Amino acid sequence: MEKVISIALDIARGLEYIHLQGIVHRDVKPENILFDGEFCAKVVDFGVACEEAHCNLLGDDPGTYRWMAPEMYKHKPYGRKVDVYSFGLVLWELVSGSLPYEDMTPLQAAFAVVSKVCALLTQIPYTGFIKKKIP
Repeated sequence: MEKVISIALDIARGLEYIHLQGIVHRDVKPENILFDGEFCAKVVDFGVACEEAHCNLLGDDPGTYRWMAPEMYKHKPYGRKVDVYSFGLVLWELVSGSLPYEDMTPLQAAFAVVSKVCALLTQIPYTGFIKKKIP
């Protein structure tokens, strides 16, 4: 579990850095996380990234449906929080070892999220990493 936490922190730091530069990645997913020789995670593929101030003006459907935030599907105003949503789904996969909405196609998953038909939070297998109460 220590390595999972390290990977998650690497991704979070990468997203923090680009967000401080005013950039929204818009396609955070496992395929866009690579590892260097020291096994440090790096966020890559900025093909659909945009400056946060101009993201809503683009009007296209960037990203990958399974990891896309609801406001992007709905063509509502959005910013860096869409990357945080996608990061949450990446964390889901890191911890559980399964795809988010694995029993659905990416388009079905998008529809379910937008229409609130299904809940993201289901039983995550216990990994034993929480051992003490946080004061």
